[in-house]
Amino acid sequence: FSHFSTPSPVAVLAMGVLREALKNRLAQMLVVLMFIGLASALFVKQLAIMESVAIETAFIAALYRMGSVFLLAVFIITSQIREVNDKGLDLLLSLPISRALFFVGKFWGYASCALIAAAVISLPLFLLVPPVQVLAWGISLALELLIITAASLFFVMALTHSMGSLLSVMGLYLLSRTMAALQLMGATSLVETSGVVRQITNGMLNAIALLLPRLDLFTQTSWLVNHAGGMADLPALALQTLIYVTLLVGAALFDLYRKNY
Repeated sequence: FSHFSTPSPVAVLAMGVLREALKNRLAQMLVVLMFIGLASALFVKQLAIMESVAIETAFIAALYRMGSVFLLAVFIITSQIREVNDKGLDLLLSLPISRALFFVGKFWGYASCALIAAAVISLPLFLLVPPVQVLAWGISLALELLIITAASLFFVMALTHSMGSLLSVMGLYLLSRTMAALQLMGATSLVETSGVVRQITNGMLNAIALLLPRLDLFTQTSWLVNHAGGMADLPALALQTLIYVTLLVGAALFDLYRKNY
């Protein structure tokens, strides 16, 4: 009985992260983001001459997606930097648990925050869009936030600097979101360039694209505006999430084990 009543270190660390989220008012910031999105969308709707509901939905979806990514990345990075500065990381790593268990506990805590954020931020969309489409959009946002969670932990542990870590995460996110468009622009460029230069440029873009997740396929606004698609895309997105989360977690663990604390 005593064995089952004793919480595991992973659960304790995950609960610590959730308490940190409450302390830092992450939920309140998500609610503020929700109301800002609704208020801004009402203003945009008044300016639209046609398709006002579609424009309102697209505006809210884009704002919620970017806002939730930014809030989650800031929360993870600032929490970890504060833990390092307060010597809390040194204290935790001195406990009789492996660094792998320490990292897994932290990751599950932040991943739980990501899932909660995706659920909360999707609620207002049920007022505008059929539930099935909102559900697909919300699940895809949760998968996207899991990748951001793993990326934030990797960069903050590798760089141990808040601004550099945040810029790296947002740079990775924006590049992953726009890489398909950059590849298309490179293939159909209107600028007169030599064939060799274009081949080199396209080759570099294609090589970079192989290393990045296709975040442009995640959380598509067209699912909400056109009321079509979404659910059928989720298995492929889940597989992509599993691959990139595994790679980022593995890289973060490698960096964690090679450092001396």
